[in-house]
Amino acid sequence: MANTPFWNSPPAKIMVVSDDPEIAAVWAFALQQAGLSTCLAQMTDEALQRWAEELPDLIVVDSHAWQNEDIEICRALRKESVIPILLFTSQNDEYYLLEAYKAGLDEVVAQPVSPRLFTAKVRAWLRHVQEVPSAGMEDLQVGELRLDPDHRLLWHSDGSATRLTHLETRLLYQLMRHPGRVFETPVLVERVWGRYGEGDSVLLKNLVYRLRRKLEPDPANPTHLLTESNLGYKFSAR
Repeated sequence: MANTPFWNSPPAKIMVVSDDPEIAAVWAFALQQAGLSTCLAQMTDEALQRWAEELPDLIVVDSHAWQNEDIEICRALRKESVIPILLFTSQNDEYYLLEAYKAGLDEVVAQPVSPRLFTAKVRAWLRHVQEVPSAGMEDLQVGELRLDPDHRLLWHSDGSATRLTHLETRLLYQLMRHPGRVFETPVLVERVWGRYGEGDSVLLKNLVYRLRRKLEPDPANPTHLLTESNLGYKFSAR
């Protein structure tokens, strides 16, 4: 995983997932005009791959086809991330809308919608995220590693920094605050995803696997993010 240098006040990044490339380009242009960064993904498994590569601050799903692929993608993304996910759709069937919210959508917006209203919706949700950033998390220094939760950066001993996802930041913050303490799996699931979140032990295991790839010199033989058999995980400064 490539390291990412520090930046000052980067623009928020929006990932637009759409089944119509032309409309996706229109939304991307509107967001860029508003000073936001964008990346695009097709309405396929590419969305999950692009999410992992780009680490956006908000996801827009724009759906025009009468199928449930959009809901399944939203459900998969919600399991991996706590960032806002907005669905713009022309469907107004109540069952469809209920399934969308069950899948973890933060808001379903009826189409058609103007670029100005589209951008206003995105900005409103970004403000909501920024008003509760990292839940008051302070920088943490444990050994040669420093965590900057506000910018989701993990600083290494060589001066390089790796960008983390929101979930990776939450997990690492929890463990680094109490180095050496073993956190049981159910406790970490609740504190990372929230009491009513979509997390479980399998998702936590996958999250630990991804975080080790960014944190450990040898992820197969970790020295910092350690597993305690049949219990949970702990952070070691060694």
